[in-house]
Amino acid sequence: MISEPLINSKHKLIKNSEELITNKQSLNPKSERWRFSPIKEFSNTKFTEKPTTSTDNTIVPPIDDCIQIKIQNGKIQNLKSIPFEIELTELDNDIDKIYQKSSEFGSIVNPSNYYFSAKNTIKFSNCIILTIDKNQIIEKPIHLIHNQSNQEEFTRIFIHCKMNSALKIIESYNNRLENSYQNSVVEILMEQSSNLDYYCIQHGNNSNWLFYTLGIIQKKNSNFINTLLSSSGYRNINEIFCDLKEEGAETDISGLYICDKESHCDNHTKIVHSSPNSFSNETFKGILAGNSSGVFNGIIVVEQDSQKINSSQSNRNLLLSSSAQMNSNPQLEIYADDVKCSHGSTTGQIDDEALFYMRSRGISESDATKILVKGFASEILEKIKIKSIIKFIEPKIEKLVNKN
Repeated sequence: MISEPLINSKHKLIKNSEELITNKQSLNPKSERWRFSPIKEFSNTKFTEKPTTSTDNTIVPPIDDCIQIKIQNGKIQNLKSIPFEIELTELDNDIDKIYQKSSEFGSIVNPSNYYFSAKNTIKFSNCIILTIDKNQIIEKPIHLIHNQSNQEEFTRIFIHCKMNSALKIIESYNNRLENSYQNSVVEILMEQSSNLDYYCIQHGNNSNWLFYTLGIIQKKNSNFINTLLSSSGYRNINEIFCDLKEEGAETDISGLYICDKESHCDNHTKIVHSSPNSFSNETFKGILAGNSSGVFNGIIVVEQDSQKINSSQSNRNLLLSSSAQMNSNPQLEIYADDVKCSHGSTTGQIDDEALFYMRSRGISESDATKILVKGFASEILEKIKIKSIIKFIEPKIEKLVNKN
């Protein structure tokens, strides 16, 4: 049995979710949240029942020397040996049972504020709970491999990093089903002095939609490093929320999105400094070609009395065609006075002077362009500590440059 407060939390969670997904304004294309996103197209799309596999055979390959966990339709399909320090649990959509394992479920990603996390809360069929014990350091990364098998899928994951633990996790989304929709929600609770490196690789086809929601709560002296890599896919809509709840918490969130043809990538982020003496760094970069488009809407909030904050935010975008479009909106909300915060955004094409300089040194225009684009992406790639991920992403960048 769960306690009375948790029963109330459960009822509130379900009630808020149901209210939001039945509210016609939640997906209003004229709203600030969606005005630069193709949400009207999503609302009008009928996802067919019969799966059709894309002819693109490229998928995210297995990552070297990792613990592989294959996930299909939100359920674990294959599990190789997992260290005893890690507890892995699967529960169906029974919030009473989930609360018995983790009372914070549903509170990190607030479904009362975002349609797609609310939809996931109502529709997910299975919840994967991954817990790493206190004082445990896991050397081998865990690779969560998502292979979509249905036209609509709702995946739910809860990760609990206990005190003084350390872990690396890779998520990869392989979607070869055309005209499909995947809704994934990941919640992460980081206890005192825990450390987590978290990578997410998104790879789809020319007609799939991925709505990805990531929520993190960090307690005292915890350290979270996140790299989000959107290498292809028709529509990738990412929502990231991080709350630095206690002193000494540090977060570094970065992203690289590579868009071509008619593809679109959204990155909406919110980092909240709820306590003093915390640090955040956010860097997102986009490479856009063809008729692709992107959105970056990031906000850093420094709460009242959260003094001694150091926070920076940057969004830079490189357009490889005249028809590619980018909308960028970095924001700061500061309610304390002893802080060091910065933000900025740039969008433009390849620097003509740099290109001219390299060509004057005998480098062909094609090779010079490759060098400059790789240099642009290097700030994000250098953050990646797993070489297999870099080996997968770098050819995507080169292919994009060769086509354009």
